Amino acid sequence: MLFDATKAYRDGTGSFAAFALECAGISFGTLSFLEGHDKGEEYAGFLSPEYKADTSRPVLERLRTELAEVQSWDKETAKKKAQANYDEALAKYQQDLAEYQAQQKRHADMLAEVEAWQSPTPGHDGVKKHMLHTIASSEQYQLREPSKPSVPDWKWFKNSRVQDLTYAIEELTKIGTTPEEQRQRHEEWMRVLRQSLDLPATEAPQQ
Repeated sequence: MLFDATKAYRDGTGSFAAFALECAGISFGTLSFLEGHDKGEEYAGFLSPEYKADTSRPVLERLRTELAEVQSWDKETAKKKAQANYDEALAKYQQDLAEYQAQQKRHADMLAEVEAWQSPTPGHDGVKKHMLHTIASSEQYQLREPSKPSVPDWKWFKNSRVQDLTYAIEELTKIGTTPEEQRQRHEEWMRVLRQSLDLPATEAPQQ
């Protein structure tokens, strides 16, 4: 475990190399490469709904296709896309606001019931206090009024889409687009790390 490796390193009973490899494998999620995890799906969220739905093509291909499309938008097209994005965001805002208001009412009703409840004995006073604390904590961390979206400037919207898609393409290209490519990059990444720790290519370090 990472905690044990950290403790062993601090206590002087474990090696720095073991600690470094433990951090690399757990904190940075490098073990996911060995499990054949398709990192491409993590970047599908940058796609617009129509491109995200087209699962017949790899994510990277769809990202590049959409980027080319966005870059070709003229002023009118960008305005329409920005408006459509706003309409979608506004619909979600209205849905979230309705849920927020309903949640507020549920909390208010429950609070009223708790405040009206009389503890049967002094020994039960802690129950009421705990209920009140629970409701207060829930309001603090859950009741957050959603922010109403604003109509985006078409230039800003186009530029932001270009930036998001470009970022996703660059990141996905770095890690590879298939589990096998990701495995190869992971192995090279680990080889360089082990070399920096004066460790052989595959042998586990001594604790």
